[in-house]
Amino acid sequence: MKRYVDAVMTIPKGTLFPMCGMNLAFDRDLIGPAMYFGLMGDGQPIGRYDDMWAGWCIKVICDHLSLGVKTWIEAWDELNPPAANGIA
Repeated sequence: MKRYVDAVMTIPKGTLFPMCGMNLAFDRDLIGPAMYFGLMGDGQPIGRYDDMWAGWCIKVICDHLSLGVKTWIEAWDELNPPAANGIA
């Protein structure tokens, strides 16, 4: 049986991360105008990585504005098995 824990992690200032656009929340008053996903598909320069590119751009903008960026760690137990943490 796998045990999942909801976990949120703050991305350190100066660190980029590959944001996923499928499950995304943001304060549109603070950062909404900067949340732009590039065009994707044949003939477009970004290809299918538009959400990751948007994540890198938004992280640089948030760092500049001193705004925090959080991400969710979906499968904490996969990264930190309970036995390794002394949890039975």
